[in-house]
Amino acid sequence: QSGQKIRIPVTAVGSLSNPPGEVDDFSESFEPGSLIESDSALNAMIDDAHAADGRRSLRIDSASTEYRRTYSPPLAAARIEFSFKIAANDSSVGSGEWKLEWGENDHPQLRVVVHIGADRRIAIADAPGGTDSTIQPLMIGEGWHSFVALVTAERTRLIVDEAILASFPTPRLPIRSFRFEPQEMGSKNVLWIDELNVRSLGRIEGLDELRSDTVENDVLRLATGDELFGRFIGLTQTAVTFGAFGEKQSLPWNQLIGLTWRQPSKPVHQVSKPIAGAVSQIEMQPFVDRPACKSERWTVTVLRSDSRVIVAQHSLAGELTFPWSDVRRVESLFFGQSMLIDARRFHLGNSIRPDFHRQLPDGTELPVAFELKEIPPGHAYLSIDVAELEAAALTAPPGSPFLAQLRLGQLVTELFVNDQRVGSLNSVIRFKAKSQNPDRVRIAIPKGELKLGQNLFRLRQQPLKYPGHEFDDCEVGNFRLEFEHR
Repeated sequence: QSGQKIRIPVTAVGSLSNPPGEVDDFSESFEPGSLIESDSALNAMIDDAHAADGRRSLRIDSASTEYRRTYSPPLAAARIEFSFKIAANDSSVGSGEWKLEWGENDHPQLRVVVHIGADRRIAIADAPGGTDSTIQPLMIGEGWHSFVALVTAERTRLIVDEAILASFPTPRLPIRSFRFEPQEMGSKNVLWIDELNVRSLGRIEGLDELRSDTVENDVLRLATGDELFGRFIGLTQTAVTFGAFGEKQSLPWNQLIGLTWRQPSKPVHQVSKPIAGAVSQIEMQPFVDRPACKSERWTVTVLRSDSRVIVAQHSLAGELTFPWSDVRRVESLFFGQSMLIDARRFHLGNSIRPDFHRQLPDGTELPVAFELKEIPPGHAYLSIDVAELEAAALTAPPGSPFLAQLRLGQLVTELFVNDQRVGSLNSVIRFKAKSQNPDRVRIAIPKGELKLGQNLFRLRQQPLKYPGHEFDDCEVGNFRLEFEHR
């Protein structure tokens, strides 16, 4: 969101999907091979000297033709988004405008105009009035800006750079068209647009947080509700290439709502040397244009900060900069070093569990190997995400199921460090957590148990004494080695 470009290993990505309720309708990048090349008049407006993303954009000036997108059938609810930039070289006229049109036939019955004046003041005209409408003209600076028209059944919001330009009740008509018109004849002003995307909006549902059990295959989820199983070969700006049934196939993004990767066979671990700092969780501001999406959350080590930004290290993305204006909350966990050992998730036990992320069990014993080139100072801990594990902490409710058996050593999930027993995960759990919202537990590692070179964590489950083959099925993952400086 802040414009940084970061690299994340593909093996660390669990899924990639549209925000809830959104289905791709149209996308125009203006890059080579895009749809606009089939129209000679529009293709002549391509500008390869300016771009918000990629190498090209669409230039609209006094010599341009109209650029219009008509929807058939009209859209009941939609999200229209693009980037724009202006050159205000003529102070006598405006710098550009675009129009949203509602109606059920070829002639729009209602129109809202977004106009940029020569003074860089952006405002709207012809919007429905009334006490339930808000119109707030904005001033824009140089460079690229974002525009979003969020049209739902109840309300339309026009947003520029995450600031509300206008909010008004949606007309009782569907969206018919969206268009850019050329500048006034003789004007020296220019409007560039780039990355135009239109999505239809359906019923808003919560994000599907459960990751399918994709042991053998990757999964493509279609807008129709169907799922295709295969292996991803490559992703481009326009399509996904995958192999299925021995054949190579390609599907455009506008037919997909999401991709899910199978869990990799090798650990997903720290990519850079951990640095000491304030290990914290940073929660970003919510998305004003996507209220159904949860705020971004980052687990990072804060390295430094000033009045403008926080600079932090992420275990997979490297060094990141967070502007304070984008941050909602910072929760400090401890001061020291955090090392990601393995970000994958596993199902311990011997039963099939449809309510788990990984429905098929991985067994009742799990080894997690890692290497230490140095042993940092401080108290060492292993922290793990745990779900569906029976609670046996001293503060666990007395009526918890199997509490007596757990405290006798049955049904427990034990932790060993280099073959030395450290304790059980159950002993630090007060309440059983669901798969959708796992607990983060932390177990102290006695001094001297870790060594330079290869080390091994091992989780081993004990059965219920009678009948001897029942285990406490649970999910564990996101293994981190932490060194806390007191």
